[in-house]
Amino acid sequence: MRGQAALEYMAMIGILLAILLPLSAYVWKNNSASSSIQQATIAADSMAGTANSLWGSGPGAKNRINVYFPPGYNATGSSLSGNTIRLKINTAAGPSDVVSTTKANITGTLPNSPGNAYLDMEMMGSYVSVKPVG
Repeated sequence: MRGQAALEYMAMIGILLAILLPLSAYVWKNNSASSSIQQATIAADSMAGTANSLWGSGPGAKNRINVYFPPGYNATGSSLSGNTIRLKINTAAGPSDVVSTTKANITGTLPNSPGNAYLDMEMMGSYVSVKPVG
């Protein structure tokens, strides 16, 4: 009788684990993707805010900002074009684009890899120029 009860408890625990493990993996994957996308949104919005500030200040205005590009940041899919900042983020849930717009046209280059990066931004008459430092 005791052996049968122990076996039934083990079976229930096995079924519970079979349900919970895939569910927890799914939640972790989506949480990780959401975190990277949120960090990329902060980066793009920070660049856009600085570009808008420089645009309002006029030609010759410049600023250096520190921006964090999250894990999964894809430099080849990211761009600064027209009045759009586009950051491509590769996550476990798949690729995603984070887009932020500016009042001024924006051009230049972005860092080649994820992590903290300093960017020199300068209003050059009719557009804002962006260059990584170092």
